Amino acid sequence: MSAFLFVIGIIVLIASTVFGAMSWGFIGVFIGLAIGIISSATFFGLAVVLSKQDDILIMLNSRDMPRKRLADKITCARCKKEYEADCSNCPHCAFRPTT
Repeated sequence: MSAFLFVIGIIVLIASTVFGAMSWGFIGVFIGLAIGIISSATFFGLAVVLSKQDDILIMLNSRDMPRKRLADKITCARCKKEYEADCSNCPHCAFRPTT
């Protein structure tokens, strides 16, 4: 996917420069080139982000990271629903137990 975005960025840069040059004016060339640079930079940036995201996912999946132990459950005094002990208040009714 990132290679596809690089190719699209190059195509956009070339196309905008060509369309700017077809206007036969300095301002047209300048505007076409500026739009092409901005647009292609967006595609290049997205390609870099996607490639970094893939690298991070591969690194995380390859490690044998210890899994987080499930927290103990607490029953809310107000709504009687269970929630994790790590929470400072009930996520269902916002009751904060006094301890």
